[in-house]
Amino acid sequence: MKDILRTIYNRLPSRLKPAAKTIFTKVRPPIIDLASGDPDYQPPPQALEKATETLKKGLHYISPDGIPELRKKISEVIEREHGTSYDPQNEILVTYGASEALYVVFRVLLRGEGKAFIPSPHYPLFKDQIHEVGGKIITYPFKPNIAFNETLSYISEHLTEDVRFILINSPHNPTGRVLSKREVEALAEFIEEKRLFVVWDEVYGKIVFEGKHYTLVDIPEAKSRAIFVNSFSKTYGMAGWRVGFLYGPSKILSSIRKLHRAITFSLNPISQVAALAALETEESYLRDILRVLRERRDVLIRGLDDIKNIEYWKSQGTYFVFPKLNLDKVSDVEFTEALLKEGVKVRPGSIFDGKGHIRISFARTDVKTIRKALSKLKHAVEKFSKIKQ
Repeated sequence: MKDILRTIYNRLPSRLKPAAKTIFTKVRPPIIDLASGDPDYQPPPQALEKATETLKKGLHYISPDGIPELRKKISEVIEREHGTSYDPQNEILVTYGASEALYVVFRVLLRGEGKAFIPSPHYPLFKDQIHEVGGKIITYPFKPNIAFNETLSYISEHLTEDVRFILINSPHNPTGRVLSKREVEALAEFIEEKRLFVVWDEVYGKIVFEGKHYTLVDIPEAKSRAIFVNSFSKTYGMAGWRVGFLYGPSKILSSIRKLHRAITFSLNPISQVAALAALETEESYLRDILRVLRERRDVLIRGLDDIKNIEYWKSQGTYFVFPKLNLDKVSDVEFTEALLKEGVKVRPGSIFDGKGHIRISFARTDVKTIRKALSKLKHAVEKFSKIKQ
């Protein structure tokens, strides 16, 4: 299409070219979005209905801890899925999205000093928030091709007295890695031996394609050494609703709650009522989402198989793949800029502390469009392979 338009434009008289340029710009094909982490599926219908009903009743201040019904339901879901209970009153807190949950946890645990281990690669907000509260960062290797026992050995070698916690992100953004039961058990033994605390970001906990989302909650003797951050954004397509939550030991939650109350004063009741309805929706809703996302993932990785100079690992969860570009003379930033000109938007791995990689998202793009994007991706890789190497 681009070549055809260029040929037509070049053959036009000079006096017509300004107008033609304007027209051609307007008919330019839309950018294929393989960058966004905001999914294209909608919240359950029950959630939208409850939100509308609440809005019609009128809004008032409510408890900054979250409505009791939502905290109680969260407790029930945790017990059903992991076999352990958390007190809705003292061990569960509703927050303004997972972002606020992370911030208050980091601020309380680091107290303006101290260090935290975070994975590499990682979601950029981890680094930004820890630096904002005055903490320091030590990154540990967490790529899918690195054995977890090697990761724990690395942490052990770089452990100092001022380390306050290890941040675990599983399912992992950007690689899609999901820790196995055996790996979580090894982590539990490790933190017990080293007397360490864990902050676990599990916002993609229900987007797991094979196996089970296994965490320290499943190990009773380890749950006192961890606090968990979750959200409704990814699971239920509620990114703009801004409902997150955290759960963990009451002693730590007590300090976090004080900071949270000072920041928020009162949470939005509409979003929380919708979140409660989402938790009560039929399991078929989540099954349908997983079926669609799994199909997109499978089409994407089959397409990547057909592209030379790209190395990838099969995503076990989330809706991301994090392939490596084997293009020595081309940076990930240069590649993503060139690919955008081809009409496909992805994220450079450098943003995630993953130099030489790109993050491809299948959160918002159907199978047909993914195939079209793969064709453009292959063309871009082949072009750089010939020109740059």
